[in-house]
Amino acid sequence: MRHHLLAITALLLALFACRDSLPPAQLRAIPAELPPAARDSQRRLPLDGAANLRDLGDPANLPTLFHCTAGKDRTGFAAALVLLALDVPREAAMRDYLLTNDFTRAKMQRLLWTIRFATLFRADPEDLRPLFEARESYLSTAFAAIDETVGGIDAYLRDALGVDDALRARLRANLLE
Repeated sequence: MRHHLLAITALLLALFACRDSLPPAQLRAIPAELPPAARDSQRRLPLDGAANLRDLGDPANLPTLFHCTAGKDRTGFAAALVLLALDVPREAAMRDYLLTNDFTRAKMQRLLWTIRFATLFRADPEDLRPLFEARESYLSTAFAAIDETVGGIDAYLRDALGVDDALRARLRANLLE
């Protein structure tokens, strides 16, 4: 039963994940603690529709709210991209990403308890925790895929997303004090 629940949960996460994917030959190892479907969605994160950066370059689109189901995968990656486009150091973007756990801890505990109860206490919350926590290895995996595939975040922003210097200047003007 536990494996079926993990498979269903991972499938749901994968369905809500991004559409694009990296070629298999260019994929980096994904954290082993994730079920296969969730690991697959992590591989695709760097090419998710992060072109929303262009929208943030237009003051008419501000303020902007962006979110996803758990708040750590698509949203976490999008928030990290915004910070990196603003020339915030990777380490600071990672710290910001990991703050997700502080803000979602109570919700995660309720969700894990609900799943445990719904499975008549057959599901082990520790087996499910990797699906709901923001972990450094998740964002590091996306960064590594970007580094290996296109040569770094600047090249990714420029070549994959079409974020040129003028757009980055507009982002800084709109989003920094």
